[in-house]
Amino acid sequence: MDFKMMVTRLMTLLFLSLMTVLSQAEITVRDSAQGSDASGALQLQHNLQSGSNRIILVGVSLESVGAIGQVSDIRYGDVEMSLVPNSLIAKQTGSYSIMTAWYQLLDAALPADGEQTLNLKYQASDITAVLVQIDGVDQSENYQVNTDSSSSTSSLTSDILTTSANN
Repeated sequence: MDFKMMVTRLMTLLFLSLMTVLSQAEITVRDSAQGSDASGALQLQHNLQSGSNRIILVGVSLESVGAIGQVSDIRYGDVEMSLVPNSLIAKQTGSYSIMTAWYQLLDAALPADGEQTLNLKYQASDITAVLVQIDGVDQSENYQVNTDSSSSTSSLTSDILTTSANN
């Protein structure tokens, strides 16, 4: 299996894991988008839906030959996103490296409802990204992030657990 397919599957599994955990609370997964790129800039189109206690989460995975890749700018509708604390993990083996991270934008900072563009600039050989809108999320940013970089030289796992705004 080539790397791009493996990363796409990994990001999809992480996204599905997130949806499974969130569906057990009073949290609603509203809309999502995903894509991959090798040009240094990725754009994803997304329809921001109205709701309350919303969050936009973006999971990224970068592959590089040489130095560990990095995201230099990530904006959702011209609003800069922030890194979810403790969510960035990276691994380098020889000349090969992989990095994964989660980025967030809480309800108070979201742009107007409707069609929005995620603009992501990065330094790496390749990127895969998954974007999801979730409603009903506690806005205090007390997220639990579990990461594992010890499983192999070509995979990283990262889960994020949010809580309902109604807890």
